[in-house]
Amino acid sequence: MNEKQTRCPKCLTVYKVSLTQLTVAQGMVCCPKCNSSFNALTHLINIEQPVMVNSTTLANGSMQTRYMTHSHVLDIFDQKVENSNIDLLTYLNNLNYFHNEPINALPNLNLAEQASPQEQDNNKKHSWLYYTLWSSANLILILVFTFQILWFNPKLMHASPTVSHAFNYVCQILHCNKSAELYQLIYIEKLKVRKIDANHTQFSGILLNQNDKSIELPNLKLIFTTEPDKTEEIILTPQQYLVENLRGIQRIPSNTPFRFEFELNKSKKRLVNYRLEIVHP
Repeated sequence: MNEKQTRCPKCLTVYKVSLTQLTVAQGMVCCPKCNSSFNALTHLINIEQPVMVNSTTLANGSMQTRYMTHSHVLDIFDQKVENSNIDLLTYLNNLNYFHNEPINALPNLNLAEQASPQEQDNNKKHSWLYYTLWSSANLILILVFTFQILWFNPKLMHASPTVSHAFNYVCQILHCNKSAELYQLIYIEKLKVRKIDANHTQFSGILLNQNDKSIELPNLKLIFTTEPDKTEEIILTPQQYLVENLRGIQRIPSNTPFRFEFELNKSKKRLVNYRLEIVHP
Protein backbone atom coordinates (compact mmCIF):
# COMPACT_ATOMS: atom_id res chain seq x y z
CA MET A 1 0.00 0.00 0.00
CA ASN A 2 1.26 3.50 -0.85
CA GLU A 3 2.55 5.60 2.04
CA LYS A 4 0.40 8.72 2.28
CA GLN A 5 2.27 12.00 2.56
CA THR A 6 1.31 15.60 1.98
CA ARG A 7 3.33 18.75 1.37
CA CYS A 8 2.70 22.20 2.82
CA PRO A 9 2.17 24.61 -0.13
CA LYS A 10 3.81 27.48 1.76
CA CYS A 11 7.05 26.06 3.22
CA LEU A 12 7.13 22.85 1.11
CA THR A 13 7.60 20.68 4.21
CA VAL A 14 6.60 17.04 3.75
CA TYR A 15 4.48 15.34 6.43
CA LYS A 16 3.16 11.85 6.99
CA VAL A 17 -0.63 11.67 7.18
CA SER A 18 -2.90 8.89 8.25
CA LEU A 19 -6.39 8.06 7.11
CA THR A 20 -7.76 9.32 10.42
CA GLN A 21 -6.10 12.71 9.99
CA LEU A 22 -7.55 13.03 6.50
CA THR A 23 -11.07 12.40 7.79
CA VAL A 24 -10.85 14.95 10.62
CA ALA A 25 -11.73 18.56 9.81
CA GLN A 26 -12.54 17.66 6.18
CA GLY A 27 -8.86 17.13 5.41
CA MET A 28 -7.75 20.55 6.72
CA VAL A 29 -4.49 20.43 8.67
CA CYS A 30 -2.11 22.92 10.26
CA CYS A 31 1.59 23.07 9.40
CA PRO A 32 3.59 23.18 12.67
CA LYS A 33 6.49 24.92 10.93
CA CYS A 34 4.87 27.94 9.26
CA ASN A 35 1.46 27.81 11.05
CA SER A 36 -0.41 27.85 7.75
CA SER A 37 -3.57 25.82 7.20
CA PHE A 38 -4.07 23.79 4.03
CA ASN A 39 -6.05 20.85 2.71
CA ALA A 40 -3.93 17.73 2.98
CA LEU A 41 -6.11 15.88 0.47
CA THR A 42 -5.39 18.29 -2.36
CA HIS A 43 -1.66 18.27 -1.63
CA LEU A 44 -1.09 14.54 -1.32
CA ILE A 45 2.18 13.12 -2.63
CA ASN A 46 2.17 9.75 -4.35
CA ILE A 47 5.32 7.98 -3.12
CA GLU A 48 5.32 4.57 -4.66
CA GLN A 49 6.75 1.77 -2.59
CA PRO A 50 7.55 -1.59 -4.09
CA VAL A 51 5.22 -4.38 -3.05
CA MET A 52 6.41 -7.93 -3.60
CA VAL A 53 3.66 -10.21 -4.87
CA ASN A 54 3.94 -13.96 -5.42
CA SER A 55 3.18 -14.71 -9.09
CA THR A 56 4.34 -18.09 -10.31
CA THR A 57 6.78 -20.73 -9.25
CA LEU A 58 9.62 -21.28 -11.66
CA ALA A 59 10.78 -24.74 -12.69
CA ASN A 60 13.86 -24.59 -10.49
CA GLY A 61 11.79 -23.79 -7.39
CA SER A 62 12.63 -20.07 -7.16
CA MET A 63 9.92 -17.41 -6.79
CA GLN A 64 9.45 -14.58 -9.24
CA THR A 65 8.39 -11.24 -7.75
CA ARG A 66 7.04 -8.17 -9.30
CA TYR A 67 6.06 -4.73 -8.09
CA MET A 68 2.52 -3.47 -7.95
CA THR A 69 1.71 0.14 -7.47
CA HIS A 70 -1.43 2.17 -7.31
CA SER A 71 -2.32 4.07 -10.38
CA HIS A 72 -3.38 7.33 -8.80
CA VAL A 73 -3.37 9.01 -5.38
CA LEU A 74 -7.07 9.73 -5.66
CA ASP A 75 -7.72 6.03 -5.16
CA ILE A 76 -7.64 6.80 -1.46
CA PHE A 77 -11.21 8.08 -1.75
CA ASP A 78 -12.36 4.60 -2.75
CA GLN A 79 -10.96 2.98 0.38
CA LYS A 80 -13.19 2.10 3.29
CA VAL A 81 -13.08 4.24 6.40
CA GLU A 82 -11.92 2.43 9.52
CA ASN A 83 -14.73 0.54 11.29
CA SER A 84 -17.19 1.55 8.60
CA ASN A 85 -18.69 0.26 5.35
CA ILE A 86 -18.60 3.56 3.47
CA ASP A 87 -15.67 4.91 1.51
CA LEU A 88 -13.76 8.07 2.33
CA LEU A 89 -15.42 10.23 -0.31
CA THR A 90 -18.92 9.44 0.97
CA TYR A 91 -17.82 10.05 4.55
CA LEU A 92 -16.38 13.49 3.72
CA ASN A 93 -19.47 14.51 1.80
CA ASN A 94 -21.70 13.54 4.73
CA LEU A 95 -19.38 15.31 7.14
CA ASN A 96 -19.60 18.50 5.13
CA TYR A 97 -23.40 18.19 4.97
CA PHE A 98 -24.03 17.78 8.70
CA HIS A 99 -21.29 20.05 10.07
CA ASN A 100 -21.26 23.60 8.78
CA GLU A 101 -19.53 25.23 11.77
CA PRO A 102 -16.10 26.80 11.18
CA ILE A 103 -13.16 24.55 11.99
CA ASN A 104 -11.25 25.79 15.05
CA ALA A 105 -8.86 22.92 15.75
CA LEU A 106 -6.82 21.27 13.02
CA PRO A 107 -4.83 18.03 13.47
CA ASN A 108 -1.08 18.27 13.91
CA LEU A 109 1.24 16.72 11.36
CA ASN A 110 4.40 14.72 11.79
CA LEU A 111 7.44 15.45 9.67
CA ALA A 112 8.27 12.90 6.99
CA GLU A 113 11.53 11.01 7.23
CA GLN A 114 13.01 12.80 4.23
CA ALA A 115 12.77 16.58 4.38
CA SER A 116 12.68 18.75 1.31
CA PRO A 117 15.89 20.47 0.11
CA GLN A 118 14.54 23.86 1.17
CA GLU A 119 13.90 22.59 4.69
CA GLN A 120 17.38 21.09 4.88
CA ASP A 121 18.87 24.50 4.00
CA ASN A 122 16.78 26.21 6.72
CA ASN A 123 17.91 23.70 9.36
CA LYS A 124 21.62 24.30 8.83
CA LYS A 125 23.39 25.37 11.99
CA HIS A 126 25.04 28.78 12.11
CA SER A 127 28.79 29.02 12.41
CA TRP A 128 30.67 30.30 15.47
CA LEU A 129 31.29 33.59 13.67
CA TYR A 130 27.55 34.24 13.50
CA TYR A 131 27.10 33.77 17.25
CA THR A 132 30.23 35.81 18.00
CA LEU A 133 29.02 38.79 15.98
CA TRP A 134 25.53 38.51 17.45
CA SER A 135 26.88 38.43 21.03
CA SER A 136 29.25 41.35 20.36
CA ALA A 137 26.44 43.48 18.96
CA ASN A 138 24.25 42.83 22.01
CA LEU A 139 27.13 43.56 24.39
CA ILE A 140 27.83 46.88 22.68
CA LEU A 141 24.17 47.87 22.94
CA ILE A 142 24.14 47.04 26.66
CA LEU A 143 27.29 49.11 27.26
CA VAL A 144 25.89 52.08 25.34
CA PHE A 145 22.66 51.88 27.32
CA THR A 146 24.59 51.78 30.62
CA PHE A 147 26.75 54.73 29.53
CA GLN A 148 23.64 56.80 28.76
CA ILE A 149 22.15 56.01 32.17
CA LEU A 150 25.31 57.22 33.93
CA TRP A 151 25.60 60.26 31.66
CA PHE A 152 22.12 61.56 32.50
CA ASN A 153 22.15 60.42 36.15
CA PRO A 154 25.33 61.75 37.77
CA LYS A 155 23.99 60.88 41.23
CA LEU A 156 24.68 57.22 40.49
CA MET A 157 28.35 58.02 40.03
CA HIS A 158 28.44 60.03 43.23
CA ALA A 159 27.19 57.01 45.15
CA SER A 160 29.94 54.74 43.82
CA PRO A 161 33.54 55.95 43.30
CA THR A 162 34.33 52.80 41.31
CA VAL A 163 31.53 53.48 38.82
CA SER A 164 32.60 57.12 38.58
CA HIS A 165 36.21 56.14 37.84
CA ALA A 166 35.12 53.66 35.17
CA PHE A 167 32.83 56.26 33.58
CA ASN A 168 35.61 58.86 33.44
CA TYR A 169 37.98 56.30 31.94
CA VAL A 170 35.54 55.42 29.18
CA CYS A 171 34.81 59.08 28.63
CA GLN A 172 38.50 59.78 28.07
CA ILE A 173 38.69 56.97 25.50
CA LEU A 174 35.64 58.29 23.64
CA HIS A 175 36.87 61.92 23.91
CA CYS A 176 33.63 63.08 25.50
CA ASN A 177 35.36 65.90 27.38
CA LYS A 178 32.99 68.65 26.32
CA SER A 179 31.38 68.87 29.74
CA ALA A 180 34.81 68.76 31.41
CA GLU A 181 35.82 71.87 29.46
CA LEU A 182 32.84 73.71 30.91
CA TYR A 183 34.18 73.21 34.43
CA GLN A 184 37.48 74.79 33.46
CA LEU A 185 35.63 78.12 33.37
CA ILE A 186 34.62 77.91 37.03
CA TYR A 187 37.05 79.85 39.21
CA ILE A 188 37.70 80.04 42.94
CA GLU A 189 38.06 83.60 44.17
CA LYS A 190 38.65 85.26 47.52
CA LEU A 191 39.91 82.10 49.15
CA LYS A 192 40.47 82.60 52.88
CA VAL A 193 41.91 80.23 55.47
CA ARG A 194 41.05 81.00 59.10
CA LYS A 195 41.95 79.30 62.34
CA ILE A 196 38.95 78.21 64.39
CA ASP A 197 40.73 76.49 67.26
CA ALA A 198 43.80 74.37 67.86
CA ASN A 199 42.42 71.43 65.82
CA HIS A 200 40.13 73.05 63.23
CA THR A 201 40.71 75.30 60.22
CA GLN A 202 38.05 77.05 58.13
CA PHE A 203 38.20 77.52 54.34
CA SER A 204 35.91 80.04 52.64
CA GLY A 205 35.65 81.75 49.29
CA ILE A 206 33.51 82.27 46.19
CA LEU A 207 32.78 80.09 43.15
CA LEU A 208 32.23 82.01 39.91
CA ASN A 209 30.83 80.41 36.75
CA GLN A 210 32.01 82.24 33.63
CA ASN A 211 30.18 80.01 31.16
CA ASP A 212 27.29 81.43 29.18
CA LYS A 213 24.86 79.00 30.83
CA SER A 214 24.28 77.35 34.17
CA ILE A 215 25.90 74.00 34.88
CA GLU A 216 25.78 71.45 37.66
CA LEU A 217 27.69 72.38 40.78
CA PRO A 218 31.19 70.84 40.81
CA ASN A 219 33.00 69.03 43.58
CA LEU A 220 35.94 70.60 45.37
CA LYS A 221 39.22 68.78 45.94
CA LEU A 222 41.39 69.99 48.80
CA ILE A 223 45.02 68.87 48.60
CA PHE A 224 47.14 69.75 51.61
CA THR A 225 50.49 68.81 53.13
CA THR A 226 51.12 68.60 56.87
CA GLU A 227 54.42 69.07 58.73
CA PRO A 228 55.74 65.47 58.42
CA ASP A 229 55.55 65.92 54.62
CA LYS A 230 52.37 63.87 54.43
CA THR A 231 50.12 64.79 51.51
CA GLU A 232 46.39 64.20 51.78
CA GLU A 233 43.33 65.07 49.70
CA ILE A 234 39.62 65.44 50.42
CA ILE A 235 36.70 65.52 47.96
CA LEU A 236 33.83 67.80 49.01
CA THR A 237 30.34 67.67 47.48
CA PRO A 238 28.20 70.82 47.04
CA GLN A 239 26.15 69.93 50.12
CA GLN A 240 29.36 69.88 52.17
CA TYR A 241 30.99 73.14 51.05
CA LEU A 242 28.05 75.48 50.27
CA VAL A 243 26.93 77.94 52.92
CA GLU A 244 23.72 77.10 54.72
CA ASN A 245 21.40 79.37 52.72
CA LEU A 246 22.59 77.84 49.41
CA ARG A 247 22.35 74.17 50.32
CA GLY A 248 19.94 72.19 48.19
CA ILE A 249 20.84 74.08 44.98
CA GLN A 250 22.05 71.72 42.23
CA ARG A 251 23.28 74.16 39.54
CA ILE A 252 25.38 77.29 39.54
CA PRO A 253 24.12 80.14 37.32
CA SER A 254 26.28 82.09 34.92
CA ASN A 255 28.30 84.99 36.41
CA THR A 256 26.72 84.55 39.82
CA PRO A 257 29.05 84.18 42.83
CA PHE A 258 28.34 81.24 45.13
CA ARG A 259 29.86 81.37 48.61
CA PHE A 260 31.38 78.21 50.05
CA GLU A 261 32.61 77.45 53.52
CA PHE A 262 33.87 74.25 55.16
CA GLU A 263 36.04 73.12 58.03
CA LEU A 264 39.12 70.90 58.11
CA ASN A 265 40.00 68.84 61.17
CA LYS A 266 43.59 70.00 61.07
CA SER A 267 45.43 72.80 62.82
CA LYS A 268 46.34 75.76 60.63
CA LYS A 269 49.89 75.66 61.94
CA ARG A 270 50.36 72.12 60.66
CA LEU A 271 49.32 73.04 57.10
CA VAL A 272 52.55 73.49 55.19
CA ASN A 273 50.90 73.74 51.77
CA TYR A 274 47.33 73.50 50.44
CA ARG A 275 45.53 73.75 47.09
CA LEU A 276 41.83 73.83 46.16
CA GLU A 277 40.72 72.47 42.77
CA ILE A 278 37.47 72.18 40.77
CA VAL A 279 36.44 68.59 40.10
CA HIS A 280 33.93 67.40 37.49
CA PRO A 281 30.90 65.98 39.36
